[in-house]
Amino acid sequence: MTTPSGKPKATEYVIDDTSYETWMRSILAHPILGTEYSLMYEMFRRQPEYAHVPDASRFGRMYQDIYRPSDNSSVSLEERFRQQAARLKEEDPNLVEIYAKPRKYKLKSESRAAMMCNPFKLLSTAFGSNGDDLLSRGRRVESLARFIISRRLLHQHENGESEAVVDDQCEEIFDLVIERLFHENASDPIQMYAMLDPNQRLLARKVQYEIGAKMNPVRPPRGLKCRHYDSTCRYVIGDEGSLLPCIFDDDAKGDVSTVLKEIRKATLSEHEKDKRRFLVVVMNEDHMRQVRQRFEEIVCQHPFRIAEVENLYENLGEKRHNVASSRHFLAVRYILEFSLPNGKVVPVEACFQLALDHANTQFSRTDARHELYRLKQLCKGYFPFRYPRFLFGVDFRLDSKEYARLVQALR
Repeated sequence: MTTPSGKPKATEYVIDDTSYETWMRSILAHPILGTEYSLMYEMFRRQPEYAHVPDASRFGRMYQDIYRPSDNSSVSLEERFRQQAARLKEEDPNLVEIYAKPRKYKLKSESRAAMMCNPFKLLSTAFGSNGDDLLSRGRRVESLARFIISRRLLHQHENGESEAVVDDQCEEIFDLVIERLFHENASDPIQMYAMLDPNQRLLARKVQYEIGAKMNPVRPPRGLKCRHYDSTCRYVIGDEGSLLPCIFDDDAKGDVSTVLKEIRKATLSEHEKDKRRFLVVVMNEDHMRQVRQRFEEIVCQHPFRIAEVENLYENLGEKRHNVASSRHFLAVRYILEFSLPNGKVVPVEACFQLALDHANTQFSRTDARHELYRLKQLCKGYFPFRYPRFLFGVDFRLDSKEYARLVQALR
């Protein structure tokens, strides 16, 4: 589905993990997982045709025939796949540890599938093993999920969008932004104190800041709680030469996060605009006006171009570009186009946020807070795919008691 401009429409795809049958139907109907499942099964089915190919290059030959031609050699493709499967083996328990720790004892890999990085073993386990008991199905489900996600990770590298490539691009992009936007070689420690309302899900009502020396302990107004956080500020030259303190934070999305977002949104990562992203936090509305004015001046010059602007302060969170975004998340969002030296143009997301609203991303109990937003994303996509309810007994639906328990554990 697309917008009138022809761009993919933002969506959320629900995986029904009530039973093995409904889970499989959801996978097959998923625009990305369904395609990957079909190609994966084709790899399994056609293995006898490649029996004559030497072991070292068999997977690579099949991959190039069934998936796509590759700039990598047939010999190296299997090793690259194994590397992605091994990486996922480490990332997978980390996600559970951070976001689903109350159910950690349940969300464990099936022991006989846990060490599999060999693509042929994953294929034979996913499609060639029998048995409908929990352990047998667990091995099939895990092998299927690990093969598909490893294949999507490999695709990031094949498509020139791996995090190593993106990181290099971000270094060049962010250095240029910093050079043009901020006062040269000027930075200081900044102490921030957020006053939070416990009756309104710890939303921030006021933020105080001090640059340089530590502030005296801050006593919050009656009925509010105070939370303190430190950072480092840079300076933008504002009206009449004034120096406006700002916090600059950059973020390049990693390969695993990109693939998990593909699963949740059911759209290819090539359509995502936030892989190269930075945030500028300003102290008040007058500073916001001046900093944005200066920013727009510098990104109207080559190699930048402003493609889109979305002001969530003006529309109060309605009609958002990202339908999954919390209505409590407020910022001014720019999508820039950046021309790389090789002629390729890549999107860059630049967000400008008031310190008050940035405090909500750190402390609130809404999904403006990054950890809660991330948990919500995982429960909509990855967890039901990797740890379906019919096997692990954990209900990740957002209206479930299990989900409420996971949210509570993050507070």
